[in-house]
Amino acid sequence: MLLMIGTLTSKAESQVRQQFIDELIQKKVLNQNQYDNLIKQYVEPYQRNKLEFITLSNVLKTISVGLLIFASWSIVTVICKQLWRLIAAVPVYVYLVITLSLSITGIVSPQIYSHTYYDWIAVLCAFTTPIIVTAFYGVYEKQLEPIVRVLLLPFLPRGIVLNVLFVVYFGALAIIYKSQLIGFAAVVALSSLTSFSAFYMPGLLALGFKQNMLPFLVFGHFIVLSAYSVLILTNNFVEYISVFKTGLEYYLSIALATGLHVGSSPLYRKKANTVAYALFFILLSGIAVVANIFTPLKVPGSVLCGFCFFTILEWLCYLSLKGGALLSLIVITSSLYLFAKFLDKVSLNILAK
Repeated sequence: MLLMIGTLTSKAESQVRQQFIDELIQKKVLNQNQYDNLIKQYVEPYQRNKLEFITLSNVLKTISVGLLIFASWSIVTVICKQLWRLIAAVPVYVYLVITLSLSITGIVSPQIYSHTYYDWIAVLCAFTTPIIVTAFYGVYEKQLEPIVRVLLLPFLPRGIVLNVLFVVYFGALAIIYKSQLIGFAAVVALSSLTSFSAFYMPGLLALGFKQNMLPFLVFGHFIVLSAYSVLILTNNFVEYISVFKTGLEYYLSIALATGLHVGSSPLYRKKANTVAYALFFILLSGIAVVANIFTPLKVPGSVLCGFCFFTILEWLCYLSLKGGALLSLIVITSSLYLFAKFLDKVSLNILAK
């Protein structure tokens, strides 16, 4: 039994082992046979010269293995090129038809793929199907254009027709699979009918719409949110509209608040209806705050109140800047303080209830 501690070269290690075994035989712990066995097992292998392994046979073996690896890589490369040529020779529509069939199957009967995660498969296929259809149209646009013109009703703007189709498509799938994610997509498509769009990336949230669509944006979202609020408060069709809750309460509220904020802004180019938008914004925000306190509708009131505060602050800054920097600073700081006190009272009332 030998215990070696430290890092030694093969020569130094063999010497230490030799000395240790010699001491054992001097102390008559080992007999001659045991001594010879230990020398053969623990000393002689370490006394070999490393150059013994550099032989013609080993060199030839190394070269042959390297050539075999190179030949194997060349064969694999040739096979991959031939497979790629075979794949490229197949028409694009074959792959599109196959993927579209698989995606539609995942919508109609996702249990075929998995009995455990069929709902997630259905959600995934609900989004991949429009993407594949769009790719199909992009590849064969010239051939499909006459058919698309007939199907999308040429007397209506194509964008409106597509958004309506997306609303129906995602809305139906959201109800069938009770998916909040698909329901959110349906709400986004509905909001897009008024040209509203939102883009998010880390550190940036961009909200936009067409300037001439501002009235449709405001009153369209107001009507939809009002109808949703009535259905929630009267407890009608809750089972069906619950899948659209996130999109309706968050996305539509942000879209409505954005439109009212722009329309009420003193910096808006079309100032003819600015006062009307501002009064409507304040009135609607007040109603939303009351609904926030006394009804289950919490999100719309919070969103509208926040945007309304920024609008009022923008007006205060605009008016006070005309009166000088000192007046501007006084008005802004006092407004912020009063608003903070208002939030404290509202939060205390909510906690008390």
